[in-house]
Amino acid sequence: MSTPQGLREHEFATFKTATLENGMKVLVPQFIKEGDTVRIEVASGKYMERVRRGTRKS
Repeated sequence: MSTPQGLREHEFATFKTATLENGMKVLVPQFIKEGDTVRIEVASGKYMERVRRGTRKS
């Protein structure tokens, strides 16, 4: 995933555009950094959550 640097003062209130490995562009929260793994809702293409490495949801 590729995304610009976040704005610290608006870290949780605003979104920025990120380009996923497959070329899809999605809006993600400011705290998402380049290289993070995110979960996207397939039907709408909306950001759902950041996926932490080494943890798995059941």
